[in-house]
Amino acid sequence: MGISLVLFDAADTLLEKPDLYPKMLSCFTDLGHKVSMMNLISAHRNLRERYTIPDKTGWDFYQSFNADLAAMLGLSKDEKRIAEKIYKDCGRLAWRPVPDIAILKKISVTMAIISNWDLSLKEKLKSLLAGYTFDPIIVSAEMNMRKPSHQFYAKAIELCKVPAEAILYVGDSPKLDIEPALRTGMDAVLIDRHGTWEETGFRSVKNFQELYDYFVRYKGD
Repeated sequence: MGISLVLFDAADTLLEKPDLYPKMLSCFTDLGHKVSMMNLISAHRNLRERYTIPDKTGWDFYQSFNADLAAMLGLSKDEKRIAEKIYKDCGRLAWRPVPDIAILKKISVTMAIISNWDLSLKEKLKSLLAGYTFDPIIVSAEMNMRKPSHQFYAKAIELCKVPAEAILYVGDSPKLDIEPALRTGMDAVLIDRHGTWEETGFRSVKNFQELYDYFVRYKGD
């Protein structure tokens, strides 16, 4: 069976905070710590796989998360200052479409979204991705379910109204996206823009051009 629908994750798949890692790196530098961008990205993304990130986040969550990030980078002795600095400097950074988003206009099947996000996601998508159509848009805060729940993915398949084997799932997290998508019978592609997950063994692409190339091969166009 060919692809009838491409189902996307939202955060760090369709939308990103382009200033996040440069700003975080500046926080470490300002506090007198030398951290490489590669190590920061790897530690941050691996830590996100270990955490259950709520739809609504605030100081209590990020105090723990950023302290653990500091510890992963060998800076546990200064974790309190680091956690405070990152929260203060990075807490209100803007979401933007990923830079190669326009390639998705070439995909010739329905596109949909499933995301762990609060109730602001649909309005954010209207503002940031006005030229793109995603239907349905399935949000954890509305459904009272969250990734990587099997029930959440099963509900997404039901709402998309196509068989699981006709869905190509695209996301940036092995744990939250790819593993549960595969368990529910979808095909799945991991978008790994930073090369963090090269050893996982999952089918992966580095950008949306590679995703489109895979889509074309799969469709046989």
